[in-house]
Amino acid sequence: MKSKKSISIIVALGLSIFNPLFSQEVFFADYDAATIGGTGNVAVTDHSGTLTINQNQFYPGKCILTETPLAVTGRPGNGVIRFECKQSDGNYASTKGNRAELKYKSQTCNSSNNEPTEIWYAWSLYIPNPGTGVEKWVGNDNAYGNPKDAGDGGGREIYMQVHAPDGINLDGNTENPPLAFYRKPNSNNPNVGMFTLTWRWNINAANESKGVPISIELGEWSDYVMRVVWSNSTLNNGAIELWKNGVKIVTDTTTRVGYRNMVTSYLKQGIYAFDWNSNIATDAYTAVAYYDEMKIYEGHTTYEFMKPRRTNNSSDNQAPTVPTTLTSSNIGSTGFTLNWNASSDNVGVIGYDIYLNGVLKSSSATTSVAITGLTSSSTFIATVKAKDAAGNISNESSPLTVATVFGCGVPVPWTSFQIAPQTSTFTAEFDATPASDNMDGLVGFSTSTPSGSLYSLIACATQFKTNIFARNASAYVAENVLAYTAGNKYHVKMVINVATRKYDVFVTPQGGTEVIIGTNYSFRTEQASVTSLNYFSIITQDCNLKLENLVVAGTAISTGLSNNNITDIDKNFRLYPNPLTQNGDLTIDFGEKLEKANLEIFDINGKMVYSRSIENASKMNLMTNGVLNKGFYLVKVSDSQNSINQKLIVK
Repeated sequence: MKSKKSISIIVALGLSIFNPLFSQEVFFADYDAATIGGTGNVAVTDHSGTLTINQNQFYPGKCILTETPLAVTGRPGNGVIRFECKQSDGNYASTKGNRAELKYKSQTCNSSNNEPTEIWYAWSLYIPNPGTGVEKWVGNDNAYGNPKDAGDGGGREIYMQVHAPDGINLDGNTENPPLAFYRKPNSNNPNVGMFTLTWRWNINAANESKGVPISIELGEWSDYVMRVVWSNSTLNNGAIELWKNGVKIVTDTTTRVGYRNMVTSYLKQGIYAFDWNSNIATDAYTAVAYYDEMKIYEGHTTYEFMKPRRTNNSSDNQAPTVPTTLTSSNIGSTGFTLNWNASSDNVGVIGYDIYLNGVLKSSSATTSVAITGLTSSSTFIATVKAKDAAGNISNESSPLTVATVFGCGVPVPWTSFQIAPQTSTFTAEFDATPASDNMDGLVGFSTSTPSGSLYSLIACATQFKTNIFARNASAYVAENVLAYTAGNKYHVKMVINVATRKYDVFVTPQGGTEVIIGTNYSFRTEQASVTSLNYFSIITQDCNLKLENLVVAGTAISTGLSNNNITDIDKNFRLYPNPLTQNGDLTIDFGEKLEKANLEIFDINGKMVYSRSIENASKMNLMTNGVLNKGFYLVKVSDSQNSINQKLIVK
């Protein structure tokens, strides 16, 4: 049945069949001649499906065809097709808005055995900048009078849709297209909006559809190539891929596309002002769009085969805008978080490169990145550049100067010292100097050497974490609150009864009086049956804990941890490169000539993985092949009086 609506379609030249280059599966239309048709003499009709359009027919109120070449800036060739839709045209089917569309050949989108079917589509689209008269393109919600669906922010304009045959019940649906390319308002740009590519299966289920936003550029041609693998089943074996101006911007290869029982489909192209339902008798609101290079291919092919032949701007050479408003947060001794405002691009920004002092430091797909591995108490100049998929890079952002705070030293990996086995009551005392006001470390006694996450081996422990705590069965607690200050020394005394699995902890701050942390505390729950303590162990998760003057049951024990604080490290001691690539060569610069010293490297679990003696050397090179795997290490250089630690990262 013919439509009752009045549509204005101006075809500014017909289609010509460019058959010699393509197989019979291809439908191609470049609109350069005054004939509309397709391979195999498949007709193109208006939306109603009743009118075959060619240069010899004229249908009042429906389609106007002209053989006059239409000059469109930047588009070579003899012609394009132009669609126009005015609000004064009235409604199509009373409640379905205004539409001006052409309907192309039927495609087989599913075989009888329910296997996925691949179909490619390509087209070029031009939407003019807002102007006057028939070229006035109005994108804000006021153009729609009384939108049909106010819930999605106003009116929608559908520019292309692949539709199932009318009247067939597919997943309980007879009307909604399983795939559509449409424009809808966008709060960030209400007068232009955004395109959305959406595909559906079982439209009655809210979660069974997907949509991807796509930018709109007014006043320039955009070329699109779309690959669809119609699945039409309950399996996620379909696919959607979309290229815009030569850059792939949508990829979903594990989806479902199309409704069950949908064997054929057809494509419609033009303008469908879906929410123009006010019947206002005015042409003040007009939508205009131009198309060229329409192509449909049934079967497997390539982007290169499908891309429009006459593309004046499909080679993306436009760089993204410059990132702005750089800010920093979470500034620490070895890093900080860098934030900035997003860039925009004619196709799309894919990421950002972050530079410190002019050297590429990191990359990020978002507008924030955590910068790590820096030197404490140092100043860095940060800049950011945006990039797109075509390799275009923006100019550098304005610089931001960030200074890291004073360092808190190198974390201490699990380090254990064997003691004479303790089976009854004994006292242990030591001095501890935290390198930060808020570190995370503990010292304690165990039956065997802990490693990794085996904190459960520690039977009784003193913890430095904002305040000083002691372990009582299943938790770290304290009878009295005692905060600590970086650089201050704290004398710890632990009175331990192995037989009863109970202990007391007392801490004396530097220049202060003794504070009771815990009395008659129970051993850790996992060690409730221990009968002997054989090791003293230490670990810090961050920062350094200087440990000295350890005495256990009246016996002094050397830990080698008495000079680990950052303030005691020779600032000329360096490891480079750091981070180190696995199997790379490591240079260790001692900062001064060492007559006699020892070099030791420990892994994150406290296991020594390398050692050697140093004599009369100020620098050494270490071939790490077979020695160091990927991970974190502590490099320790010590002589009879001092030790120097630095963290090494192998990646």
